[in-house]
Amino acid sequence: MERFLNFCRLDGLDVEQRALAFFRLANSNSQDEVEDLVIRFIICQKERIDRAEITAGTLRNYVKAIKLFCKMNRINIGWDIIARSLPKVKQYANDRVPSVEEIRKLIEYLYLFLHAVFDKRIK
Repeated sequence: MERFLNFCRLDGLDVEQRALAFFRLANSNSQDEVEDLVIRFIICQKERIDRAEITAGTLRNYVKAIKLFCKMNRINIGWDIIARSLPKVKQYANDRVPSVEEIRKLIEYLYLFLHAVFDKRIK
């Protein structure tokens, strides 16, 4: 949220004062103007994604904070429109269920390892 408030260049000594200034700004301006401000912030952050300074997941976290602040303060914004402008997050984990053959190989290697350790102890 602090990054967004810094982007808005609102007056205030700390985050709380700038958040209050954003609340006042959102209530005094139209919904479209507030949406435009959020979209401009997203565009600025997309440039940072292109420079590999942040990831798409980080941008989504920034937007989550803004969305929660707006919902808690009853600031109505068309989040469906804004969500469509967010880049897709890459899934780095390639988790899947192992196949039966892969499980058999693991058990076989485990059996061979335990058998070899057991033999060494007997000797």
